[in-house]
Amino acid sequence: MEDVIIFSMPEINWINMDEGFTSGSSIMPQKMNADVAEKIRSKTLSLRIIRNNMCCNERTPSGYNKDSAETKLAILDSLKEVISTVKIATVMLEKITPNSEVMKKSILSLLQLN
Repeated sequence: MEDVIIFSMPEINWINMDEGFTSGSSIMPQKMNADVAEKIRSKTLSLRIIRNNMCCNERTPSGYNKDSAETKLAILDSLKEVISTVKIATVMLEKITPNSEVMKKSILSLLQLN
């Protein structure tokens, strides 16, 4: 997601994001922020997912399974979060269009520097 955010920045402008996945900046309303991509990126370090993972990684003696009964809830919660995020990311990525001419100009300018 980091690349999507960077490549959609006005300074780079390699891709156009569908307006449904962006919002205007409070300072510059014409600038569109990649809000959904930023939210997806933040979910990779979500404390909720990390907490659920820690719950499932708890070590107990062999044959003692009462403590692991709560792991089902953590696993289901994480799966729900991951599946919904992947669905949103898929739709967002399908609606991204490349700015081929801007990309070509950027590459050519880099080649001229060498």
